[in-house]
Amino acid sequence: MNTAIPRNDLEGYSPSERPEIINTLEAKAGKKYKEYKNIELKMDYVELKDSLIFAGVPLSLYPNFGNIGRFHDEYKENMMNHYAPYTEVGYSGTFGNGSWDYIFGCQIRSMEDVPEGLISFDIELKRFVEITFRVKTIYELVGDDKGPGDAMVTAGEYIREIWLPEHGDEVNVVDLNNLCFEVKKGDRTYYLGMIEIYKVELQDDAEISFYIPLK
Repeated sequence: MNTAIPRNDLEGYSPSERPEIINTLEAKAGKKYKEYKNIELKMDYVELKDSLIFAGVPLSLYPNFGNIGRFHDEYKENMMNHYAPYTEVGYSGTFGNGSWDYIFGCQIRSMEDVPEGLISFDIELKRFVEITFRVKTIYELVGDDKGPGDAMVTAGEYIREIWLPEHGDEVNVVDLNNLCFEVKKGDRTYYLGMIEIYKVELQDDAEISFYIPLK
């Protein structure tokens, strides 16, 4: 059996053998959060190795964001055992039939063998702008069944009023007020809002990211 041996002398790597993940982590570590109104935030460009695929429970079947509780109660433990790193996803947008829905679930590697009751979707995109933001409490971050948290509203305001005026040519925004983006893949066109990415347990860190699809 091969065993990986840790190396602490990172500067000892030659440029050709230095792991890319080290360069990426060091670059991100240099990015500091900045304050904007009631949140702390930072912006990054993200390119995934594979397109973003997820599976989850639709809001249309469980109104008032009951789909989130349904996913956590019925599927979370099983999906955590099958997918590492485990990343939860909230997707608001259209699908193949053109209908709009909000799907809450997690990132997966393939749409094969998805548990019964979950809807899976491959948005066929790898490149995104990521806005990561954090606050002190979960409620400030995600709100409740009456609406999104103040932090989500503020993050959307930052994208709309600060980031997009300088970077609007990098995305296909079709509804500025609602931050709706258009994606065209072959003969298929669909629309989506900013994708919610939950990389941490919110009770540990009140932090999430929005992914915005790049052209």
